[in-house]
Amino acid sequence: MNNRNAMTDLGKRVRDLYEGRGMTQREVAENVLGLSQAALNRVMHGERPMPLSWAIELSDYFGCTIDQIVKGDTQ
Repeated sequence: MNNRNAMTDLGKRVRDLYEGRGMTQREVAENVLGLSQAALNRVMHGERPMPLSWAIELSDYFGCTIDQIVKGDTQ
């Protein structure tokens, strides 16, 4: 599997989560993760790997598992 494609898929899953709540990327970056929109954007576009701490924060906030964010597992 191409790592860049996996990260692009990860970005789509994160986007689906925040758009489902009517949020913007900036709101998630600043209010949920406490970082800049640019930092989150780099992860969502596959330029950087997602730190585990971010996956934990996102899963807690959106009420899903880390596997759902990272791998897309729905079970």
